[in-house]
Amino acid sequence: INVLKLEEIQQPEATMEHYGLLSGLYYIWKKENVPYIGFSFSNHMINPDQSNVEELLSGNVDVLLLKSVNIDITLQERYRRNFFGYDYKVMMEILRKYEPLYYEFAKKQIFLEKKILPFAGIMKKEIFRKYCSWLFRLLKNCDENIYSKTSKYQNRYLEHLSGILFFIYFKYNEKKLKIKSILDVVSMQTCQLYDKANLTEEGNLYEQVQKLL
Repeated sequence: INVLKLEEIQQPEATMEHYGLLSGLYYIWKKENVPYIGFSFSNHMINPDQSNVEELLSGNVDVLLLKSVNIDITLQERYRRNFFGYDYKVMMEILRKYEPLYYEFAKKQIFLEKKILPFAGIMKKEIFRKYCSWLFRLLKNCDENIYSKTSKYQNRYLEHLSGILFFIYFKYNEKKLKIKSILDVVSMQTCQLYDKANLTEEGNLYEQVQKLL
């Protein structure tokens, strides 16, 4: 299993600037060919026990996720509190246009919920690739309709929107995929799955990402 600590990758340049840490996920999608992929957009990673790993390797489980977390406001309100509400509206419109079934599902079961799914997972390569194909297609269309920001942090708007899309995708496919949610997490500093050498194995990561675009 390969796990990249995405927050340690330097900020991308040029066409990847709006993707922020998501550039690392894009790189894994395009370049990695291992049977299982793990990733996290925080300081913590899913910490599977022996039985979780055996279930994953045997095919009894397709995806390991963390349990959803209760929040005090809706997802839309939470996003507006931290980022630009216009970007959220664009994302919803793109979702409605290109993935109407996901949009209707999200409108009824996610947008009004006071919950969030931590943006971390370990999954089979095939599932990871399907998810990334779905995700980056939508984000490309979002990027064409959202204006750049002067703040470097706010300018990583595709990274910020992707956490909501992660929630939507896996909740929508909950009955199609064999998903197991677990509570235990481990600090990325001590995660045995994390190999810092992966970040520089093929030279500068963002030079590699730019070549893929």
